[in-house]
Amino acid sequence: MITKSHTVSHHTYADDTQLLKAFHLSDLSTSLHCLAKCTQDIKCWMTTNMLKLNDTKTEAVLVGTKQQLNKVKTDFLKVADADIKFSDVVTDLGVYIDSSLTLDSHVNHLSRICYFHLKSIGNIRQYLTTAATEALVRALVTSRLDYCNSILSGLSSTLLEKLQKIQNTSARIISKTSKRSRITPVLQDLHWLPVKARTDFKILCLI
Repeated sequence: MITKSHTVSHHTYADDTQLLKAFHLSDLSTSLHCLAKCTQDIKCWMTTNMLKLNDTKTEAVLVGTKQQLNKVKTDFLKVADADIKFSDVVTDLGVYIDSSLTLDSHVNHLSRICYFHLKSIGNIRQYLTTAATEALVRALVTSRLDYCNSILSGLSSTLLEKLQKIQNTSARIISKTSKRSRITPVLQDLHWLPVKARTDFKILCLI
């Protein structure tokens, strides 16, 4: 396999392939050249087999500590015939991955989408039954909180609190509970585990 010959790991999806290579900062130049040669060989193979590589649509990200990334002197990766500028954030199956793996961008994006839907549901709450409201919240909000939530293990308390506020707001809209009322009894009535517990539960299920 082409990637194996270049000591590059890969993940393949329906119409998407990801290349991954771990390296020490001192081997940056050699590793980037290796990735460039790998993508060039892949493009040649695809051309031979009447397939097309969308090299200009490629996203690239360097992952490391802030101290390591500050020492990097190059800002692009050669992918086949295209120069791809390194991004601070890339998407992976709907998850936003930042270069320091803090998940800040993912949580902020999730918050924007969830609060957009919660505002819409809140505007029509008076016309909905409790069951219908809960169904909407589950479909548009909690499903997003639960999606790939195993990656949230070890999330900072600040980001975890942001996600918990989304769940709390969802529960208040469903139950028509005021902001001053305690949220724990409401979550218990809905049989909802808090966000951190849902993450732990997902990991335990996977294990």
